[in-house]
Amino acid sequence: MFNLQSLFLQSAGKIIFIFFMLGGCFSVLLAQPDVYKVFEENFDDNRHGWLVGDRAKTYAQIREGVFYLEGKRERYNYSRRMVQGFLRESQDFQIEIRMRQVSGTAQKGYALEWGGNSLDNVFYEFWLRNDGQYSIDKFDGREFTDYAPWTPSAAIKINDFNLLTVRKQGDKLSYAINGEEVFTMNFTGFFGSEVGFIVPPLAAIEVDYLKISTLDAPPQPVIPKAEVPNIWLVLVGVADYLHEVGDLSFTVNDVMALKNFYESPNGGAVPATNITLLTDKEATRDNILNALRQRAQAAKPLDLLVFYFAGHGRAPVLNERRVLHLLPYEYDGINNQTAIPYTEIQQIIEQSPAKKRLWIMDACHSGGALEKMSGDMRELYRDLEEREIAVLASSNLNQTSLETSEHQRGIFSYYLTEALVGGAKEADEDRDGFVSILELFTYVKNNTVSTAKANNHQQTPQIDGKFNVRLPIGQVHREK
Repeated sequence: MFNLQSLFLQSAGKIIFIFFMLGGCFSVLLAQPDVYKVFEENFDDNRHGWLVGDRAKTYAQIREGVFYLEGKRERYNYSRRMVQGFLRESQDFQIEIRMRQVSGTAQKGYALEWGGNSLDNVFYEFWLRNDGQYSIDKFDGREFTDYAPWTPSAAIKINDFNLLTVRKQGDKLSYAINGEEVFTMNFTGFFGSEVGFIVPPLAAIEVDYLKISTLDAPPQPVIPKAEVPNIWLVLVGVADYLHEVGDLSFTVNDVMALKNFYESPNGGAVPATNITLLTDKEATRDNILNALRQRAQAAKPLDLLVFYFAGHGRAPVLNERRVLHLLPYEYDGINNQTAIPYTEIQQIIEQSPAKKRLWIMDACHSGGALEKMSGDMRELYRDLEEREIAVLASSNLNQTSLETSEHQRGIFSYYLTEALVGGAKEADEDRDGFVSILELFTYVKNNTVSTAKANNHQQTPQIDGKFNVRLPIGQVHREK
């Protein structure tokens, strides 16, 4: 899963955190209010969909109860991981985070960031440095305001975890380090409700604790548990047909390669319960349609629905127009009723609650679906303002799809999975560590066309739909 999922999540994870007050000196210095915990994060796993992985600017992972975040490049500014917190100006609150710097220059500092809005690049910051100093400031989109310039504090633990606390009570803000209050100021309002942490360039930090709480009164409204996107897969590969319609050699290899990708960490570690795999005699017309209906309806708005078909396709003339049909295991070579017109697949996918849907066809004449869609489907796309669908086809209406013994695969699916699993670094054109859907298609199309030409064949993959061209689909492996 990307999951991302997925930045996606990125493209997907607005997470709400609430802090619970710890004891110590800080609890003695301030009156102890009632604390209402809404959310707690101990980084035991990544159930909340933090953006992890190897990217151009950062490397991040969750391991042994710690979120590890590394800023990789000097030429970039400080890097962040943010979540959407439930902070209300009218309500008292408390934010706590425990973190430490594990590599890099001590004078660069690391910080808790809160009350921010990343779209406008505005925020408040509570900084620590490994030379024993802290600082408090805000940025309003134009300039920084230093509330507390760099100040030494004996409360700071050098090269160890430090607990930073920000508490609003009434019109006052109090800042504490490891339970010791170090600074107070008047509360000046919010830019937004984001909460997160910052790593310097060419340095690394670890975070093992993050909470947000409301004080004296329960949060209003009640915040539901943050949803984590799921990936739902229906993967179909037919090589050995029941009737004499011409068997294929490598379509089962194609579908298994895609399944292996999605089960891997880079593919989102999709659980088996979310995957329907249908090959050869299992890939009947009824089984395909029923599986797709089940997965399509199980998907929620934040989820990704993927339908992949590798097998024969044909485009008979119906009502003076050629219409793509996908051929299931029992297709008899004569009766169109034993095939699956693309319109049935389209209808099921369009009725899914999922806002992100990916339909991939490695079948002869599969571009015929796009030719039909390019007219009347355009009107439908305009009505789907928040919903996205991408349709990838291995060939155009008048072409067949090539398999080669050299690749032991269909060439379209071969280059598709090569880009997805990260072996094809050149697919990542902008070098951000991820392969977007547009980068994926460009790589697959260029390599499919050239390989087909080298085999005296013509095959031109097609793409259509309404989708964000930067939607991440795969991750590239790079040396750290």
